[in-house]
Amino acid sequence: MDKKIKEILVGFMKNLYEAFVSEGDFQFALAKELQEKNLSVLVEYPIDDKSIDIVIADKGTISSLIEVKYKTKEDTFSIKGIEHTFKTAGVNRKNFIDDIIKIENLISNSNLKNLKKSYCILLTNNPNYFTSSDYTEYNIDKEIKINNKEYKCEWEDCKSIKSETNETMFKYLIVEIEKN
Repeated sequence: MDKKIKEILVGFMKNLYEAFVSEGDFQFALAKELQEKNLSVLVEYPIDDKSIDIVIADKGTISSLIEVKYKTKEDTFSIKGIEHTFKTAGVNRKNFIDDIIKIENLISNSNLKNLKKSYCILLTNNPNYFTSSDYTEYNIDKEIKINNKEYKCEWEDCKSIKSETNETMFKYLIVEIEKN
């Protein structure tokens, strides 16, 4: 099942054809895709007083957790035929790292016996996330180091999404978090 989830996530991300209005819109579309692949999905599910964006259940137990982040730079897109202008969301890599830490802690400290792999996904059209930066404390262009663990950052391209002004490349990062 873990391999199936990862394949669904990668397929969904690679084949995006339009931008999302918000992180909630992204979360809803991803949850819908997972449901269409016959997975049991819960959205904004509370575990140990923490809300998880997407939870996948299998045979009555939680099998995977997914956190999503959607960070945009200023551009104008037609989304479902409606013109929408994004503002630049400040580059805050720490929010994404905090999601990884949240899932790591839930995996290691909770009573989720069937939980093996979980995922944090970042979708952005802002190159400041996936290009090198002098500010290295929260840099996620190549790798993320958290509590003696290293997560290699392998940014992948989504299909190009045409904006009103040009063709904007969206990239995504999927970090896989495994139970020790």
